[in-house]
Amino acid sequence: MDQASTTINSFLLGRSEYFQVGFGILVLTWLGSILRDIVYSIVDFVKSRFYYTARLSYPDSSFVQLLEWLGTQQHLFSSRQVSVMTRYQNIETAQDEGDLSVKLLPSGTQWFKFKRYLVSVTRVTSEQKSVDGVKDDYLDMRIYLGTKSTIEEILKTARDYSLEQNGNKTKIFALEPSSYYWECISCQLKREVNSVFLQEETRDLILKDLSSFIDGKKWYRDTGVPYRRGYLLYGPPGTGKTSFILSVAGKFGRSISIMNMNKGINDANINTIIQRCQKDTILVMEDIDAAFVDRSGQSSSKLSFSALLNAIDGLAASDGRILIMTTNHIEKLSPALIRPGRIDLQVEFGFATSYQVSEMFKRFFSEEYHHILPDIVKQLPEDSISTAQLQGWFISHRDDPHRLLKTVQGFVDRLASENEKSNSDVFVDENKKQLDQESEEIEDEIDLQLDENDVIRTPSRISHRIKKFHNH
Repeated sequence: MDQASTTINSFLLGRSEYFQVGFGILVLTWLGSILRDIVYSIVDFVKSRFYYTARLSYPDSSFVQLLEWLGTQQHLFSSRQVSVMTRYQNIETAQDEGDLSVKLLPSGTQWFKFKRYLVSVTRVTSEQKSVDGVKDDYLDMRIYLGTKSTIEEILKTARDYSLEQNGNKTKIFALEPSSYYWECISCQLKREVNSVFLQEETRDLILKDLSSFIDGKKWYRDTGVPYRRGYLLYGPPGTGKTSFILSVAGKFGRSISIMNMNKGINDANINTIIQRCQKDTILVMEDIDAAFVDRSGQSSSKLSFSALLNAIDGLAASDGRILIMTTNHIEKLSPALIRPGRIDLQVEFGFATSYQVSEMFKRFFSEEYHHILPDIVKQLPEDSISTAQLQGWFISHRDDPHRLLKTVQGFVDRLASENEKSNSDVFVDENKKQLDQESEEIEDEIDLQLDENDVIRTPSRISHRIKKFHNH
């Protein structure tokens, strides 16, 4: 009995020791957690007393302005990472590699002094993409021993720098396909509206409509009409559509965001991409007729037509948006794309009229040469020469305007020959598409019939179509 009692007491004592150790560990863990929270609270309190934090999100204009201004600051020490920004000096020569300028923007964490304050700015890109495939981009700024007013002062300095550098320029943005970041690819001097040679009524119609829209924000809100406006500029190549957009942006102090529909845009991300455009920008969709087909006439876009329509005027469409579409072939556009509500104003940009010829000549050449203008206008046919072709001809004779009279007929004949060749190429291309389609139908329809000598006999109707195909 005594032995059993001793055994039980020993067992309970051993369990008690285990219990005491376990309880002690639990208490220490609890105390450690409390101590950690206290330390974190103290650190947060100290931080709040020592620095002020602000986060700027793309595409807010302050994000872009601060990033560019940072590139001009003398850093105490910084990350060895940079972002490369490639810009074109002129958007109309954007395919010319010799027209490139490269700008390095800070990336990672940058440290610098602003007055008597130490400042750090860290660029943060989220690791994971959102459901629409777009990564968020931030700038986290800390001002040590500073206040909220210090941050406001830095942002104002960055904004003033941007205005000083670009106040008389128009910024051109293009979508960076991999990150869906709207990169500024060009800053051009603002172009005067009267430097684009249009019919007066065409120019005045668009300017009056745009001015009414921009000034009518309160009216749109009071009436409940969506505050956005859409324009379609259509006509042959070289008639001034892109140049006029550039001049309009300069007149109204807007940037331009050019959207290439075939650069990684799909149903999932198009709404976010449009929403991430800069504030007060003109969203331009050039050659919209080619948005869903490649040169062979086949679909080349991952963007569906319905998704495009929804992005233009759906619930996600941004307030105050100005959209301009351009096309050389209005007949190829779906009526659903350009119906009122999506496109509010359609304007034709045609070939140069005698008025446009006269206006361009007077701007390019001094008054002493104006006496030859009537003879030039008389020999130039209307509705067949683009303003771009006319401008090129004038510029080539700027040092000797009298030669214009001697070369005008040759100029007209050359353009007529080029237009004839161009029309012929278009005809052949359209014919080839039609014949390719017919040949596919022939292959589907041919029912090879073998006679008693195993000779292939082809129905006469199809033989005629095959002969027609080979003759072409």
